[in-house]
Amino acid sequence: LASGESGAADIPSPFRNDAWLHFETFPFGKGVALLLRDITADMQRHRLADVKSAILKAMSVHGGVGYVRVSTRGFIEVADEGFCAMVGLPEERLANIAMADLIELSSRPAFRELMECVLRGDGEQRVSSRLLTNHGAILPVDAALAQLHGTYGSEGAVIIITPTPVPAR
Repeated sequence: LASGESGAADIPSPFRNDAWLHFETFPFGKGVALLLRDITADMQRHRLADVKSAILKAMSVHGGVGYVRVSTRGFIEVADEGFCAMVGLPEERLANIAMADLIELSSRPAFRELMECVLRGDGEQRVSSRLLTNHGAILPVDAALAQLHGTYGSEGAVIIITPTPVPAR
């Protein structure tokens, strides 16, 4: 009021937990007007710490966890360095390949059925399977599959893969 200047800021809401407000002040008549706007959705989408990105970076640093994103038809769209190292192929060679084609032949039908359930929206799944590698070896793995929800519905699935630990003898 004393300066006669306008101001604006984004603040945590004093009215609700986990909510954000954008407020503006400006001179109005002989006083100051205050406008408040709920920006919670915008903050969650764009401005707060990107937890998903941090998780992917941590998985990359870990090295023993692979990440694959598949389309709604089960074809690989993104494969991280960890997964590429497991199968022994660069991401460019894995792009647009059916994920099920990288599974050992005898396990493919069960894997395809499981992936179809996830892509249909029947819930997340966990599976033990065996990956074919470019080195000619078969790699036992544990995988978790979850549907990827976008603004307009399903956009495919995310698969997290780790080599199955070999029991000590």
